[in-house]
Amino acid sequence: MKTTHIYQIEILKPEYTDLFHCHIEFETIEHGLKCDVTLVDNDDSDNRLTIATAISEGYDMSELHADAIDLLSNKRYCLGVFKKHCR
Repeated sequence: MKTTHIYQIEILKPEYTDLFHCHIEFETIEHGLKCDVTLVDNDDSDNRLTIATAISEGYDMSELHADAIDLLSNKRYCLGVFKKHCR
C-alpha cells in the first residue's frame, strides 16, 4: 500500500486591503483533499478567521483553488467578516 500526503499553503495579499493577508491551504485527509481559506490579521498573526473549508473527494486541487480565489475576490464579503470577527 502506498500512502501519499499533500500539504500546500499559498499566501496572498489582497489588493483591496492592508488589514489582512490570505491563506489557501490544501491537505489530504481520509476522504479527499481539504482546502481551508483563512484571513490572517496583519497586526496580530494569531488573529485568524477561516472563512471556508471545502473537500474534494476527487482530489481536484485546481477546482478548489479557483473557488478559493473567487471567494477571496469578494471584497465586500471578506472585509465585512474580517471587521466583524477580528476587529
